Formats: sequence, C-alpha cells, structure tokens
Amino acid sequence: MSIYFRYFVVLLFVLINGNPFFQQQVEAGIIILCICSLFLIRRDYIKQMQNDQKSFLLILFFISFELIHGLVFGLSNEKTIFRVFSYFFISLVFSRLFIFDFIRIYVNLIIGLVLFSFIFYLCAYLTPNIYFYLNNLSAIVFPLRMNYADYSTPTMILYTFDTGFISGEGEILRNPGFTWEAGGFAFFINIAIFFELINTQPKSLFPFLTRKRSIILFLGLISTFSTAGYISLFVLIFFYFVTYLNINNVISSAVVLLLSILLYYQLDFLSQKINDQLDISDFSQNRFSAALLDFDDFIRSPFIGWSRDLSVLFKTSVHTDFTHRPNGVTNFLRSYGFIYFLVYFVALFSSLKIYFAHMGYRRAGRSSLILILCIIIMGFAQQVIHIPFIMFLLFLGNSARSLNSVYK
Repeated sequence: MSIYFRYFVVLLFVLINGNPFFQQQVEAGIIILCICSLFLIRRDYIKQMQNDQKSFLLILFFISFELIHGLVFGLSNEKTIFRVFSYFFISLVFSRLFIFDFIRIYVNLIIGLVLFSFIFYLCAYLTPNIYFYLNNLSAIVFPLRMNYADYSTPTMILYTFDTGFISGEGEILRNPGFTWEAGGFAFFINIAIFFELINTQPKSLFPFLTRKRSIILFLGLISTFSTAGYISLFVLIFFYFVTYLNINNVISSAVVLLLSILLYYQLDFLSQKINDQLDISDFSQNRFSAALLDFDDFIRSPFIGWSRDLSVLFKTSVHTDFTHRPNGVTNFLRSYGFIYFLVYFVALFSSLKIYFAHMGYRRAGRSSLILILCIIIMGFAQQVIHIPFIMFLLFLGNSARSLNSVYK
C-alpha cells in the first residue's frame, strides 16, 4: 500500500485523538479508521494477534472495570463498554499495522501540522480580518456542539482557531494547531520531540537544538504558550541529557535547569498562572482544586473508582461547572481507582520499554520513564491519559514481542 495512504491513516488516528470535530464524531472516525486499516492488514498480522494473548487479557482486565461499574452502580453502560472496547481494540490493531514506521510518520506529520499552523498564526497578526473570517467559515463548514459554558473551538480540521484571541480575552495568540486548544497541541508536539530524540539519539543538547526539524518543533511548542507544555519540555530535555555524563551535557543540563527557573519567574503565564490557580483553588474548579476534589472522591472509593458516568458521583449527567474536573490525571484515578491506574501505567512502562529495546533505542527503560513522566505532567492539565493514542502505546511492546514469536 502507498506510503501516502499510511500517512493518511496515521493522520486520521491523530485527528481522532486531538481534533474537536473528530472528537465529537468519534464513532464515525473510528469506523472510517477501521475501514482504512482493513487495506493495511496482511495475513501475518492475524497470526501475530493470535500469538498475543497478553494484549487481549489486558483489554479484558480494563473492560472488566466497566462491567463492575455497571453492576455496582446500577448503570446501563453497554454503549460505554462498547466504545471503550473499540478504543482498546483499534489501538491494538493500529500497533500491529505501524509497529515499524509509526514514530517516523508521526514526527513528520506533527512537523507538517506545525508548519501549517504557522500560516494561520501569521495570518492572525498580519491579516486579522481574514483570520476572523476563516474562523466564522469553519463554524459553518464543521459545526460543533457547544459545551455547558456555551463554548466551542471552531476548527478547519488541520487548524483550530483560538477563540480567546478572537474574542479579545487573550492578549496573545496561543497556537492550538489541529487540537481542541493550545495545551492539546503542546501535548502532541512534546511527544514528537521525545520521538525525535530517541530516533536520532543525540549525545549532547546543542546539536539537537540546531537541527531544522527540532527548531520547527520547538517553535511550534513555544507558540502554544502552554504552561504544562513548557514544564514537560524542560523535564524531557533535562532528564534525557543528564543521563549522558559528559561535560557538555552537564553544562547544557544546568543551563536548561537555570533557564526553566528563570522563565518560570519571568513569564507571567507560567508563574502567575500557577499562583493564581493556587490562590483561587478553594472556590474555583481549576486543575489544582480539581485534583483535591478528585482525591477526596478517590479516598471514598479507592479500589474501583466512580466510573466514567457523571451521574454516579454528581447525581446528574449534565456537564456543568460543578461537574467539570479538568485535571486529567486525578480524574482518571477517581474514575477507575488505584488498581486500574497502577496496572495501566505499569503496562505502559513495560510496553514502551520492550518496544524501544526492540527498535534498538538506547536506555529503553529510562526513556520509557521520561515519556511517562511527560505524559503525566501534560495529563495534569489535559484529559489525555485515557485516549486511544496512549492505549496504542500500551500495546506496542506486546506487538513487538508477538512479532518476534511469529518470525522465530
């Protein structure tokens, strides 16, 4: 099958995870993705899946929690069970189809999407009337349902408009790229930066920073003005290069650490935003207060959580300010309990370690921990923990292992 078709299928998978239009039409997106995947499946893939009982047992374990929630809380959650199962299953199939070239295709796509977003970024400042017109046009061509706050983010699929900048509430344009907001774009860019790091395996920081591909990704991340995105990048760069004990990396790691501290105190949207959220956490459900509320709920049901259904905990299925909990990590913990939470991340670490080793990347275990740490940091600000993209990473290791068993 053509390499362009493979790029299209990966792009579709990424859009299902991040684009607001596809997120609201996720069932249709999954169906289209399944149909496209059929053209890529070969006979040996079926044999691989037959040799991969561990992945199916893992899916069964996770789905069993949905069944338990239905029984314990009296839910008619058949649709939820089917939807979650479809997420896991398509992620498993996807891990077979793109085990060898996903990293390369993904990074190339994100670089292309970053460059595409720069066109709109420049347009917003140079020709704002055109930017506003395209924003209105996208709301007509790709209509979105409003959320509880009567809010949506108009999108042209490959680019989403910054409504805060358009309304005048934001002083700067935060680049959302193809995602629901700038923080979501920062998540996908940080993953691409990590993949670029382990793919090129540089032994020092500065040569990596001066590569054209790296410059594009860094500029894309900078344009998001995402607090969690910046912190995740600092953590990623620092921990990746500090493990190479040479004088250049000791100096560059120290520079990254000092620069991150300096930027934290100098940039208002970093320090001031965090301080403001901490100050109002007692009466506003921001990410910090949501973490505290989620943890209080978790304590009351630590083993199985409270399910994905809002009505169990809040006695309503309507999304409101009261039910809005924007912290993705603690929301995940509250919904499924610590057993599910622990198994999920242990399985993710094991999968990444096996896959990175299979692909010949150095320091597979350490790299896996760094990536998971970055995912958790980004997950503190975004609902990105329990999405098909992460589920896909969850199965890469078993896919590599079953591949070896087939071709021994």
